Amino acid sequence: MTDDSALRREMVDVCRRMNSSGINQGNAGNLSVRCSDGFLITPSSLPYETMTPEDIVEMDFDGTYV
Repeated sequence: MTDDSALRREMVDVCRRMNSSGINQGNAGNLSVRCSDGFLITPSSLPYETMTPEDIVEMDFDGTYV
């Protein structure tokens, strides 16, 4: 597992900005970011307003949780 805490915080910030700008609302859709060992993705069915960086899931390129 990589140290991606800053990236996770930025993902939460981007999700909330997407809501406030009207791009996305509530828990519709996901945001993912590719990183060296796989990718980070926001969980389904969790409103962005309550999401924390720890809620973001890390997966490898085969779709396995890391």
